[in-house]
Amino acid sequence: MRLDGQDHFINRLGRWDDPIAVAKAQAISAEIWRDYREGKLDWSLSRYKPLVEGKDPELLKAMEDLMLWKLQV
Repeated sequence: MRLDGQDHFINRLGRWDDPIAVAKAQAISAEIWRDYREGKLDWSLSRYKPLVEGKDPELLKAMEDLMLWKLQV
């Protein structure tokens, strides 16, 4: 993603033809975007990596946040 003129990456999110991987990527993106808008973004993106590595049991919460965010847009 590009924020404030800089590119930022989280690798190994999965394949685009895997619906679960796509859902995880969208949840992570929604969380990053929300944090950016609220001014509390972890610019290192390390806060978001546990979601990617499957260590965060709150993936469902992140997906719910994405759903709510999409309803507001």
